[in-house]
Amino acid sequence: MKIKIKVKSLIIIIFATLFLVLIVVPFTTLEIANFLDRRYSSKAAIFYESYLSKPIKFSTNEAQYKYAKSLANSLDKYQIMMQGWGGIGTDSNLEDIGKAKEVLKEVLNGNVKNKNKYYYLSYSKIMDLNISTGSPEELLYWIKWGSESEDMEINYISDLYCSYYHYVNRDYDLANKVLESYESDNEVVDYRYYYLKGDIALFQGNIDLAEELYKDAKNMGRNFELNESTLFGSRSFLERDYWFEQYKSKLAGNIKIRGKVMFNGKPMPFVEIYMQEHTNGYRVGGGDLIGITDINGEYETLGFEPARYEIGIGLSSALLYDKVFQRKNISYIDLYKDMDFDFNFTSPIKIINPKPHYILEDNKFTVVWEPVEGADYYNVETILFVDPYNMSGGNSRIPIKDEMGADRFVGTSAIFNLDKLKKSVGGLSWSGEEMIVNPSAILGSFSPGFEYPIVVNAYDKDRNLLGSSLAINSFYDDLASVKIEGKLSEGETLIINKKYEEAIDYYKNILEKNPSNEEALVYLTKIYMVSWKKNAADYDKAMDYAIRYNDFYNDNSLIYDVIGFMDHNAQRKYRDLLSEVFNNILQEEKDSDFYYEEGKFNLSIGEYELARDSYEKIDYYTHYDLWYIDLYLGDLDKALERIKSGNVDLFRMDKKILEQSLKELLSEGYSENDYKIFKYILEKILREDLSKEEGKDLYNRNYNKINNSNIKAILNQIRLDRYWDMDY
Repeated sequence: MKIKIKVKSLIIIIFATLFLVLIVVPFTTLEIANFLDRRYSSKAAIFYESYLSKPIKFSTNEAQYKYAKSLANSLDKYQIMMQGWGGIGTDSNLEDIGKAKEVLKEVLNGNVKNKNKYYYLSYSKIMDLNISTGSPEELLYWIKWGSESEDMEINYISDLYCSYYHYVNRDYDLANKVLESYESDNEVVDYRYYYLKGDIALFQGNIDLAEELYKDAKNMGRNFELNESTLFGSRSFLERDYWFEQYKSKLAGNIKIRGKVMFNGKPMPFVEIYMQEHTNGYRVGGGDLIGITDINGEYETLGFEPARYEIGIGLSSALLYDKVFQRKNISYIDLYKDMDFDFNFTSPIKIINPKPHYILEDNKFTVVWEPVEGADYYNVETILFVDPYNMSGGNSRIPIKDEMGADRFVGTSAIFNLDKLKKSVGGLSWSGEEMIVNPSAILGSFSPGFEYPIVVNAYDKDRNLLGSSLAINSFYDDLASVKIEGKLSEGETLIINKKYEEAIDYYKNILEKNPSNEEALVYLTKIYMVSWKKNAADYDKAMDYAIRYNDFYNDNSLIYDVIGFMDHNAQRKYRDLLSEVFNNILQEEKDSDFYYEEGKFNLSIGEYELARDSYEKIDYYTHYDLWYIDLYLGDLDKALERIKSGNVDLFRMDKKILEQSLKELLSEGYSENDYKIFKYILEKILREDLSKEEGKDLYNRNYNKINNSNIKAILNQIRLDRYWDMDY
């Protein structure tokens, strides 16, 4: 049968199709892109790219600008502070930012007869990206490009960034000179002008002028799109006036820090420097910028009052896919005079074996890596995932021990045994209302059916990180990894699905039939040892299964693990057994881990001198309790010596106060009764598991019973150290 279509109808169909393809589809694509962009979705870039490929387009400059912005992602900085690090916008990478720059070039070099706001936004944006990626040569190119334009607004933006360039290089007079032709009533001047002028004044030491300029910026109001896009490659200027009030009222002084930020010995320009008062842990945000590196990678901070601070840096996450931060083993600085402080990055260590996605068919695997100059030792870690099936969700990195039980390696290779690794405890974390433990804590590492990334780290003798195979930003597909063949057992499947009570019953039933079943003994020990949910730890049961395991397999490693999890009360309860375990360890097997556990046990049973002897044999760090033990034993000379050495991490305590108080106690003496009360408090700290509330009560009940001002001064520092001053 023939279908007849009239010519008129055919024309209508053709025009309708063309209208749909050329008009409706592009318009719909653009609207979807804008919708996703408003929700900060990275998928917006896909739809902008699709729209820009269409033969007929509307609002081309707008789409190009938004496409570039979506590709580049956020300009928020990845922050690296002493006590923590992280940031948003971590999906950006140099390849996408390179694409973004090319798109912006098209806008700026295209048809500019009908300029709109996206033309000017694109100009600012391309310079922001060059600042964010540390590209001073490209920044200078675009500054010059803008200075040669006949457009007044482009000239203004060019001058802003030219002034910023001189400000970063600490040529403040020249930075001001570039802007001197602009007045407050100039039609192109916006709040960026005042923020930049304010920062220049601040770094010149003119605090009053800076305050006035920040107020002018705030009063002028802010452009939302500029807030999102064009503030000199950073969002640190936003709320600058709010941060300034804190700085002026509390932190402003005359002490400065100078240093460099380098990658493989080469300077990293435009890296922001942050500082915050030393507190309990990493505070998101890290404070506002207090310095920025010049084109030589050098910086000089604002002036600060003497105090204890945490210093850090902020830079684009796109720069961190090939960089390892050489983290120093310190959590704060005591700032009493001008000082130097450098930040260094290096390329990742190359792991020679295994390669990514290595399938392990044997019971052992070998890790081999390239040497790092100056390394005193290495460790090997694996990454455990909350969702190991998809290698996603939360994750934790844990060190793994080789087949001989060592976790520190002098050479550049190590052999690992799966049977030993499966007995170990994985990354500990709890979640949900009942605080259920993450299954990897029980299963350990290298369970069948899953893939485990391998990480190698290099340290110097002071535990400073010299190198790692894991860059700050990494893709799991690129990492060395081991995939274990096989499937989980029935009991392991219950564990990975967090059905712990069912797993307990399952393994108990197995032991009734086969009392020596290794899997059942191992997992029951670990389930009770780590507390599979809040307050569910049962050391009696854990120790019972660990002892039975030792009886059958002549292996006390599980007993050793249980000891490590025990609190002081439990260790006292099992005093005889623990003494036997420690006494049966051969001398050649007594490593730093052994002395750590032996020291804790000796504290539990009140053998303080033996505890000090054990802790002093730890070869890789000074145990935190040593200073407390010195005080308890009345060995004030040794306590003073430790404080002076700087080997004790004082956290929130003031070194000067401790030194002065100890010196005066040594020279002036103290009453027997005062020190008796002080020793009582110290003993509670050393051999009891005090909660914060119990510690606060201990302090409040005894502080006023002491008359000696020096003992009270030390006790006040201990109060800070134990966080007894905090309600949360």
